[in-house]
Amino acid sequence: MKTEVGHWLGRPVLLKSVDTTRSDDEQARMRQRLTAEIQSMARMDTQHVQFLGFYITPNRDVCCITEFAEGGTLRHLLDNRNVLERLTWGLEKIALAIDIASALAAMHALKPALIHRNVKASKVLLTSEKIAKLSGFGVAREKSFEYDMASGVSDLQWSAPELLLDGEDYNEQVDVYAFGVLLTELDTGAIPFATEMALMQKEELRAKITAGVIRPKLSSMCPLVIRNIVAQCLQQDPRLRPRSDKMLAMLQDAQIVLENEGGNDIP
Repeated sequence: MKTEVGHWLGRPVLLKSVDTTRSDDEQARMRQRLTAEIQSMARMDTQHVQFLGFYITPNRDVCCITEFAEGGTLRHLLDNRNVLERLTWGLEKIALAIDIASALAAMHALKPALIHRNVKASKVLLTSEKIAKLSGFGVAREKSFEYDMASGVSDLQWSAPELLLDGEDYNEQVDVYAFGVLLTELDTGAIPFATEMALMQKEELRAKITAGVIRPKLSSMCPLVIRNIVAQCLQQDPRLRPRSDKMLAMLQDAQIVLENEGGNDIP
């Protein structure tokens, strides 16, 4: 895929299009993925998704127009230890979590629901004001089992157990699980299961996640109210996880608790 910075209506934007220097087969795959991404984002009506529009290029290909995120990705922010140490759950972290949860709640409220399937810090873009915008809609799918929903899913560390089971039906609750993993990223700054990935084979880690034996860790300083939300999102049984709209309400309630307690609701 070719990505470049451009201008649209007097503002800097990101332009994503098919890389015509690639082989015909690669171009066809890019075209299919980009079209699916545009169709998914076009269904959204929320300030927390970066989509602006699209246009047809002179060679009859499609070009996607998205906001230019001056703040980079959330993953990039978390990798900066000096910046990470200044972020608190009482202020910045809870606001970012609410931004992301708002986008997921809007996706899941669509009829049929839109499942992102790739929720993680590297797919969250930040504006200069540190407002979080959800990206990475290339593998999003409508809630339908008439086609292969198992193709192109998220990386192992963020994948819900039912998503890792071959041929297993799943729904939008896989995004709730992945969001729980993302909250551990926000809390610790670390890539989930980084230590385990270095010590065990991928299939062993996959088996332990699927069996519910292992989950990503939180820091000892994580507020109790956040710890409780993460525990609910990471439930083994998807029916026990909160719906995304409930998850959003829980975070908004947590924001009030953290503001009242100065972000020090530590277990």
